[in-house]
Formats: sequence, structure tokens, C-alpha cells
Amino acid sequence: MEKELFENNKEKTEKLSRSDFQCLNEAVRAVGEEIPLHLKPIAIKMEEACGKIVTWPGYQSILILVCAAIYEMENCKRIELLEWERLVTWAATYNMAKEISVFKLQFFETHLKKILKAYCAYKFYTKERVQDLKAELEMMEDCRTAKDFFDGNCLSHGLFPAAANEMELCKRVEQLDWERLLMWGAVYNNAKGVTGFQLQFFETHLKRILKAYCDYIEKDQEFKAKLEEIAKEYFQGNCSLSTWYSQPGA
Repeated sequence: MEKELFENNKEKTEKLSRSDFQCLNEAVRAVGEEIPLHLKPIAIKMEEACGKIVTWPGYQSILILVCAAIYEMENCKRIELLEWERLVTWAATYNMAKEISVFKLQFFETHLKKILKAYCAYKFYTKERVQDLKAELEMMEDCRTAKDFFDGNCLSHGLFPAAANEMELCKRVEQLDWERLLMWGAVYNNAKGVTGFQLQFFETHLKRILKAYCDYIEKDQEFKAKLEEIAKEYFQGNCSLSTWYSQPGA
């Protein structure tokens, strides 16, 4: 909204006149095109802050408009009374004075931005809305974290235990070593001990991997006997290698 107020306000700035301020035309005419009495205290403060440049022909006309805007600010006692069009007029006044490069009005711009923030808080950012925005920001951060998590990974990444992720990365049985296979079996046994896990598919898959591993080592009988003995320990003696081989789909 700040951009709309200051940068996209060109049309209002070009058309700005004394008629944009209530009774200003009449007040200026009543004192012979001089600064009206009710604006003089503000004009004095302005000239103290910015300096007085009486040689520039349009100086007083702009000064009157700036003072009129500040006068309206003084008489707007609560942010609830401020309307957007009035704020737009004040910003247009600032833009006009700034374009002429006569007034040093950085303080005026800073104050307008503060008023704009207060206006937005009243109109849009209630306490409830701020809480909603905080929750939304947290959700956005969670979404960004999730996106970073999947960058460079397949979408099954992290779905299964770490052992399953290692299985995905092990592209050939030739890359598998026995200690790694034992670790996967231990992961299965630990998970199986928790009744909430339904891991029959994991056991079945491990058996298939074990069969492939045995085939890879050319079915060495001595080594297979050792495998069977250790496998019984890890799989709690529920089945043997010969049983696995005879199972359909193993």
C-alpha cells in the first residue's frame, strides 16, 4: 500500500489544489492570498524545520497546502476517523512539494508512513488477523522446509525407515555387504517389537534381498549355513533360509 500511496499517486498529485482541503480556498481568499491565521503556527514550524525560501514564486502556495495537510492531521484525533482518500490527499501534497525540490520534507514522509501503518493496522491487522498471519508464516516456513527436504530426492524420500532409504540407494545386489543387510534386519526386528507397525511387506522384501544376496555369492554352502544361523537369530527363529526359498513370491 505504501507504493500505491506514494508512487502510484501521480494523477492525484497533478490535480491537487486548495479545493481538496475543506474551506481552504475561502480562508486564503479572506486574507488576500496569504497564509490563513489558523495555519500560521504550522507555517512557522515548517519554516523552522525546512528553511524559508521566499524567492521561489510558488513557495507560499505549496507551503499553504502542506500546512493544510498537517492541520488536518492535528484535527484527526483517532486513526478510526481517517479515510483512505484523505490519506491519499496528504501523500499527494507531499509528492507535490517534493517534486519542486524546495522543501526538505523527509520528516513529513516518515510521518505519513507511520500513519499508513496505523491505518493498515486498524483496517486489516486486528489482533486476530495478526495471529492468523503468524500461523500462516509458520505454515509457509514448514512448506519451505518440506520443499528443501525433497529437493534432489524422490517423493518417497523419508516415507519409510532409514533402512528402506538405503535400499533405494543400493541399486545392485553387488553393492550390498553383509553387515548392512544385518543392520536392516535389526531395524525390522526393532520396529516389529512395536505393535503399531504393520511391517510384513518389509520382512518379505528383506527375505527377497537375502535370497538375491545368497545367489550373488554363488550359493556357497558353508557361507549359507552361517547366514542361516545368524538369520535365525535376527528373525527370532521364525523361519530359515530353506523356508524362505520355498515360499511363493520369496
